[in-house]
Amino acid sequence: MKDQYAFPAPESLIRINLTSASALPITKGPVIEGSVDIYIDGQLFSKPVHVDVQWATSAAYAKKNLNLAFFTDTTYKDTVDLKIGDVKPHDEWTFKANWIDATHVRNTMNYNLWADLVDTRTGWPQREIDFSYVGKVGAAGMATGATAYPQGYPCVMYFNGEFYGIGDLMLGKKRGNYNIAKNDPTNILFGLDDATVFENLSP
Repeated sequence: MKDQYAFPAPESLIRINLTSASALPITKGPVIEGSVDIYIDGQLFSKPVHVDVQWATSAAYAKKNLNLAFFTDTTYKDTVDLKIGDVKPHDEWTFKANWIDATHVRNTMNYNLWADLVDTRTGWPQREIDFSYVGKVGAAGMATGATAYPQGYPCVMYFNGEFYGIGDLMLGKKRGNYNIAKNDPTNILFGLDDATVFENLSP
């Protein structure tokens, strides 16, 4: 069974200490190896990590959006899931720090406002993700914890001991957070921001 580490929703700023013998990638594509210590309200999550740039547009700025993929050991073979608060567990989280949104407050605030908005709806289906359960029975009809929008928590990141930037540690547009099956051609997500499409892709 895959290892999973779970933490309550943080009440203070998350601190990420990222360490690597390699320089951080500056373009989308290259992946470096390293280790990461993530401090959440005094608790520590420490694992080997793969790091790469998320989205090509992020690479144009000095501060990058960085994917952090967690592994059990330095063979970088078996992944580890991290769960924080109500966010669905996943083996890859993103340090999201858009250069044009210096504190990354606007991005996360809008997702939180959306969550508050849909929670005011009465009846069921209430949230957009609820439609993925309609007509299904048994395990297929049970809630998975998916929200159908990215979630995250404020954080600060250091790279090799030097301050890198502030942002959010987020679960991005991952298949599992949208209840999209791996090999079902009827399960498709179109992202209106850049026409993101999930269709018969590996997770």
